[in-house]
Amino acid sequence: MEKNRKEGTQDVQNQQDTQLEQDAQKKQEKKGFWKTVRQFPVLTTLLVSLIAILIVFAWKEVQMQQRLSAQEAVSLERYESMEDQYVLLLSKSVVWSVRNEWMRGNEEQLQILLRDLVQDTPLTEICVLNPTGEVLLSTKAGAIGSKPSLPTVEETKLIRDDSGSLKVVAPVMGYDVRLGTLVLTK
Repeated sequence: MEKNRKEGTQDVQNQQDTQLEQDAQKKQEKKGFWKTVRQFPVLTTLLVSLIAILIVFAWKEVQMQQRLSAQEAVSLERYESMEDQYVLLLSKSVVWSVRNEWMRGNEEQLQILLRDLVQDTPLTEICVLNPTGEVLLSTKAGAIGSKPSLPTVEETKLIRDDSGSLKVVAPVMGYDVRLGTLVLTK
């Protein structure tokens, strides 16, 4: 029994010694770091400077990305505004061309005009509606004879739907009577 006590005491003593050695090593490691810093001040200064430069670079990069995002949003807004103005301006000249050909009764020339406009511009569809709202001419053959739900307008109007497409609805006026409505879809 006495032998077991001695062994237990030795185990406790060994654990305490091991713990003291580990503490001494940790202190030595701490001293080793600062000792290295004191031994190599130029290297330490360069290392700290490099870390500071990297932090400043990362910070500036984040700021630049934020500025670019803001400028991108403003540019997109301006582009959409210019696109709206372009389509409105285009619609005025198309309305006059449609009016001239319609009043002459030249439906074939009108169909060619509409087809060429869709091919040469960013427009996807052009429809000519009669005064009752029925499609007389369209660049999409399936639309002829249908009655799209569009507001009756007295002046050119831009309409954006939920899908992001843009429609310009413009009245086509004769000398004293409304001939119909022109619908440009982008």
